Amino acid sequence: MNPNIQIREGFATIDFARVQAWLAATYWQPGVVRAVVEHQARNSALVIGAFTPDGLQIGYARVVSDKSRFGYLCDVVVDEAHRGKGIGRAMVQFALKHPEHSTVTTWILKTRDAHGVYSALEFLPITNPVNHPEAWMALRPAENSQKAR
Repeated sequence: MNPNIQIREGFATIDFARVQAWLAATYWQPGVVRAVVEHQARNSALVIGAFTPDGLQIGYARVVSDKSRFGYLCDVVVDEAHRGKGIGRAMVQFALKHPEHSTVTTWILKTRDAHGVYSALEFLPITNPVNHPEAWMALRPAENSQKAR
């Protein structure tokens, strides 16, 4: 990664117009509107941006976490013109090393196409995402309502 690229945290640092455009073009949040993007960020434990020396935002990531045991890394996105330069990986490293997440013992993420970014940081594909899966349950209201029809 270019050493002049700055990784910064905080809601106030983010250019949400740019982030919304990036996320709306992804497979995981197609068409998402800015109000939703901002709501997600406000309710995240950590919001990260990557910036050029002149202050242009070129990357975004956020963490949903209890800042104790669990962290979910999500919405890692880099402006198309700046991809392949280690910016996504640098934002993830920033999150993993953040002092407020130093006791997190389980980090998860979901990706369809960026396994190389995360495997370089020791993330591994998992066939069983939790220990003792028989003890876990999930509620997915949208899926349940479709089954009832």
